[in-house]
Amino acid sequence: MNFGDDLEVVFEKLTEGVLYHEEELSTKLQDAFIFLGEDKYCGIVNIIHGDRSFVRYTIDPQNTHGARYSILNPHKTVPFSEEKSFVVELGDMMFLVYNNSQARLTILQNKRANTVRNNGDALQFNADLNQLLLLTFRPRVQFMTKDTFLEKAFGEDVLRKAILPSVGSYGVFYNNNGRIDMQYYPANRIRYSTNVYKRKQIVQFGPMIGERPFHFNQYNRVRGYNEIIGTKSISEFANNLVEMHIGTPICDKEFENLMRLIEPFTVSPGIERKNISGTDYRRAPQMLRERQPIISCCKTMILINDNLLNNRYLRNRK
Repeated sequence: MNFGDDLEVVFEKLTEGVLYHEEELSTKLQDAFIFLGEDKYCGIVNIIHGDRSFVRYTIDPQNTHGARYSILNPHKTVPFSEEKSFVVELGDMMFLVYNNSQARLTILQNKRANTVRNNGDALQFNADLNQLLLLTFRPRVQFMTKDTFLEKAFGEDVLRKAILPSVGSYGVFYNNNGRIDMQYYPANRIRYSTNVYKRKQIVQFGPMIGERPFHFNQYNRVRGYNEIIGTKSISEFANNLVEMHIGTPICDKEFENLMRLIEPFTVSPGIERKNISGTDYRRAPQMLRERQPIISCCKTMILINDNLLNNRYLRNRK
C-alpha cells in the first residue's frame, strides 16, 4: 500500500463509532498521522502540537494593494464595500513536506459536511467567511501571539508571498457509505455568496460566477509548480501531499529558518507501542500529545521527509 492508503486505513479504524463532530474528527486525523509517524513511517513523519494561533488582517475592496486576490482571480470579490479588519484563527493543521529539491507548506482548516453524500460530489459545509477570505485572498497578517515561529520565519507575508493558492486549504469530512472520509480543496476554489456580508455561510467547492469551471483531480500550474485543485478522498489527499501537489513552495532561506526553529521540538518521545492493529491503538496518540512540547502556530504541525519516504518505497520494490 502507498502512504495515502495507509493513512486511510488508520483513520478509518480511529473513527469507528466516533460521533460526527468536526473537532473530534480533526483530532482523529491528527492521530492517524501520529500513528504513522510512530509506527510504519517512523522517522519520516514528525508531529508537533501547538496552540491555536490568531491573526489580524485588513481588506480594502477599493485598494487591493497588500492582497493577492485581484491578481490571481478577478472573479473573487468581497461582500462589503468598505475596508474591514478581522481577527481569525490561522488554521487547524500545518503541513511541511520537503525533499532535496523543494519544500511545500499548507495550512489546513477542517470542516464537516452538512449533508451525507455517497457519490463523491462537492459537499456543502458551514464556514467562517472571515477565515475563508483570509485563506483565499492572502493579505498581510499581524500575529496576535508574538514570536510564533511562522512570524519569525516569514513575517507578515506568510500568506501573501505564497506562489500557490494552496498555502491555505480546507479538508471537509463526510460520511462515505458508512465510513468517515475527507475531501480536500485549496481555499480559493470554494464558492461563497457575495450578495451580502454574513460571517457564517454555507459554502461549496466550485467556481464563482464568471469563473472558468474546474473539477476534482485537475491540476493548476503556476511558475513551473503543480498543485491539485481538489481531491475526493483522504487517500488522494495524502498521496498528493507527499507528491508535492499540495501547498506552496518556500525558498531555501525560509525552509532553513523553519527547520532551525522547529528542531528543538522534533525529538521523538520514544513511546513504545504495538503494531497498528494493537490494543493501544486509541491510547497511543493521546500519550504522545501529553508528552510533546507546545509551540504557537496551528493546533498541529506535521512534517514529512519526502526523501526518506521515497527511499522506503524504493527499498520495498526490490
